[in-house]
Amino acid sequence: MESDQATARMRLALFAYVVAVAMAFGLVWGTRASAATIVTAFDSTYTAPNQWFVSLIANGGTATVQDLTGMGGNLENNQPLPVGAARLTTINTNPSRAEVAIANGMSGYGTAAALLPTFTASYQYWRDNLLGGNQAAAASFKLSFFNPFSVDPDQTLTLIYEPYINLGGNPPSGQWLNAAIGYNTGLFWSNGGLGASNSSGGPPFRTLSGWLSTLGTDFSNATLVAMSVGIGTFNPGVTTYFDDVQINVGTLNLAYDFNPQPLDNAVPESSTMTLSLILAGAGVGTAARRWPRSPVTQ
Repeated sequence: MESDQATARMRLALFAYVVAVAMAFGLVWGTRASAATIVTAFDSTYTAPNQWFVSLIANGGTATVQDLTGMGGNLENNQPLPVGAARLTTINTNPSRAEVAIANGMSGYGTAAALLPTFTASYQYWRDNLLGGNQAAAASFKLSFFNPFSVDPDQTLTLIYEPYINLGGNPPSGQWLNAAIGYNTGLFWSNGGLGASNSSGGPPFRTLSGWLSTLGTDFSNATLVAMSVGIGTFNPGVTTYFDDVQINVGTLNLAYDFNPQPLDNAVPESSTMTLSLILAGAGVGTAARRWPRSPVTQ
């Protein structure tokens, strides 16, 4: 009996030591390599908060989530989050467009004045287009606001972040690039409303802090109702992919991985597997487990 108790104490002490070492090296149970929500397809219309849906398709545009396996080249080999990405296309005509979005119902996310100082976002994108198409076109990021009490007859406003504006030139084709946006980082143009004019893709270009300080209370009191990624009009013949979307605004922290493959083949990340092997080797009984992925957005 005493021998069994001593053995149990030794195993418990060894277990505690292994856990301490594992924690010191970041090998902690349940830690995922990514907390991103997996998006397997776009809903055809708004269905739930923060769930991606097709917000605007016109004149031959498309919006899908595509498996990049077998595509080859930079598109497949350097994709940010294998094995898929969101894909937007336009046909070779100026009115063609495609846009997908997340929203938060009628309540929105909060006012511009409260949210924009906390706002950060990033996404990875890839672009190409037909010969003669718009070389500047790539996946843009948009913030849409609404104020039903605005004195401006146009009570809506969308601020548009375009890669070509922020790169100071056309984004290269056939490469994955990163777009990073913050309150004082990243230039947006306005489509008009809430006291702003429609600049049609041209200046003025302002940061979010610049727009907040320039426009009046109609904008500062407006509610952020949607965030979207898209290709607008006058961008004919474009194919653009995007992935690894991360948005932090207010208390909201969102991350998305666009991947059409089913999730039932998930395996523990390397740190979890390493910890399980260490504990097994130490004689501590541990059940192999499969850590659940984030909810699927469909």
